[in-house]
Amino acid sequence: MSTEALCRGAKLVVGIDNSPLACEIIRENWQKVIKPGQDFRILRGNVEKILPTLTGQKFERIYFDPPYQSQLYQPVISAIAQYQLLTPSGELAVEHDPQRPDICVPGLEIYRKKIYGKSAISFYLPVEFKQ
Repeated sequence: MSTEALCRGAKLVVGIDNSPLACEIIRENWQKVIKPGQDFRILRGNVEKILPTLTGQKFERIYFDPPYQSQLYQPVISAIAQYQLLTPSGELAVEHDPQRPDICVPGLEIYRKKIYGKSAISFYLPVEFKQ
């Protein structure tokens, strides 16, 4: 998704991954598509520890795709809301197993859900921005 964002003209893309190998592959792929006026950052480490360091930054789109069986969903979605990482009209897209119950956190609400076979994406908006 982040590569697609760069291809569609995003000014800045930030990626977080715990794996050094994954970070290197991401860096190589993004270098191939970046255009003048665009930038990217790849932050390696534990997403739960990195999110607080992003406080004060606002993102128009956040895409979160952890391993489906991980225990990251609740803490990461909660942290995105707590640290107010979305712009007022920003959107959080969370990929997950379609059988997984909805994750509800103060400050964000699901406004749309799409199911694609064995994958689903739930889309969240900040509560103050209701369509």
